[in-house]
Amino acid sequence: MKNWKSFCTIFRFTLVQHLLRKGYRAGTLVGMLLCFFLPVLIMGGMELLGRDAPEERQEAPGELCVYVVNQSGAALDLQALMDRGEAYFSSLVFLEEEGSEEELFEKAEESSGTLVMSVKREKDEYAVEILEPSGEEAKENAEALSSFLNEEFGAALGLARQPQAPEEETSMGVREVLNLLLPYLNCMLLYFLLLFYGQSVGGCVILEKTSKLMDTFLLSVKPEAMLTGKVLGTVCAAALQFTLWLACLAGGFKAGAAVVRWQNPDTEMVLVLLIESLSLFRGMFSLGSIALAAALVAAGFLLYCSLAAVGGAISGKPEDLSNANLLFVLALIISFFAVLGSSGFGTAAPGWLNWIPFTAVLTVPGQILTGTVGTAVGLGSLAVTLAASLLVILLAARIYRLMALYKGNLPGPGKIWRMLRESGK
Repeated sequence: MKNWKSFCTIFRFTLVQHLLRKGYRAGTLVGMLLCFFLPVLIMGGMELLGRDAPEERQEAPGELCVYVVNQSGAALDLQALMDRGEAYFSSLVFLEEEGSEEELFEKAEESSGTLVMSVKREKDEYAVEILEPSGEEAKENAEALSSFLNEEFGAALGLARQPQAPEEETSMGVREVLNLLLPYLNCMLLYFLLLFYGQSVGGCVILEKTSKLMDTFLLSVKPEAMLTGKVLGTVCAAALQFTLWLACLAGGFKAGAAVVRWQNPDTEMVLVLLIESLSLFRGMFSLGSIALAAALVAAGFLLYCSLAAVGGAISGKPEDLSNANLLFVLALIISFFAVLGSSGFGTAAPGWLNWIPFTAVLTVPGQILTGTVGTAVGLGSLAVTLAASLLVILLAARIYRLMALYKGNLPGPGKIWRMLRESGK
């Protein structure tokens, strides 16, 4: 009970100290403003500077007469083609003429609104060719006619329009893409979180060593309660700050897309189209799966910050942190390549990856969102990750106690292991 009260006191004190620090509040406010206004200014500026002179819209050809040279031997229903052409041309007429292609081509060259279409048959396949005209306007008409025939020529043979293949069969499914991308995004998110806050976690742990207050703390508070409170307080402050930044960044991109649409309603900026396509994912993810995935990412951040606490417990002064903090950086990199090497990015991820804490935080959140694994697996991975975080913090507390009176260079892993073994005897 005393340890629990000490933990709560230290956690509350650490969190409040972070929140009241001027640098923290200023950084949070400046980061929120930058995250919101930079996307708006950049997207608006890109649209404003990249806007070219308005292009003249090319209207669909008006009246078009097509001489048909039918060398296929089949009876063509040209009336069906003309009926289909009403949706594409103001007037489209097909005339099946006698004579060679050369003679009809010379005749058609006299008018830009006249073209020659040759139909041939090789075995069971029909080849339709539009003879290349010389005038610019005639070339535009030929391109429009060629596009029309690619879609509608089957009507001349009495064939119904072929239905398009379902999108999910012709392209990779959304869930498969998310299964591939989300582990990369999780790794990047954790890396940036540790890059921003890993050093501060280690610095918070060695604060008493540099201020000569360690002996007082070790007499009044157990190292386990002290380190757990410090790490959780720092992690909560970091998560709050980063969440505010992400929320402002999302709002900035949304506002930037609105500004671009206000500048140019017909914009084709890829970023704007991507932001507007996010509405397609609405309803795909349930609130429970989102909360569980976010909890796993937070647990992963806590786990790697616990490794930073181990680095802080080993270090005797702030200068040693740069070497000690390689612990969580190497752990994250090794975990990423372990997932990558075992083909863990995708729906066929090996099940054992979900039960190793360092890899589970990379693979399980995406699988929960896409429904690849169930809630039971997600909760189990979350429990394993939290238990591993607690064990690492307890390890850091034990090292902290052993290093209380240690003087000298930063000890290596072998020396630390020998110290732990000797202390357990």
